[in-house]
Amino acid sequence: MPTLQLLTESQQKNFDSCPTLTMKQRFRYFAINEAIVEYLDQMRNSINQVGPLVQLAYHLVISQLKNIVSIIINIFGQNL
Repeated sequence: MPTLQLLTESQQKNFDSCPTLTMKQRFRYFAINEAIVEYLDQMRNSINQVGPLVQLAYHLVISQLKNIVSIIINIFGQNL
């Protein structure tokens, strides 16, 4: 059974690539609350602190994109 192709190869490559954030989005996703500060304070130096911050921001962005995509697929999936 063939699979349904929702995106072209170029659209899929674009979807799978890292997002480009505006300055407003950078401030939103890289905001540091008290819980994050406490977690980062447990690390030895600033180099060790960068990785978790980037991972957190990346997962926040990706989780929003996946939620949006799943909503779109659910809407169009009903019409397939």
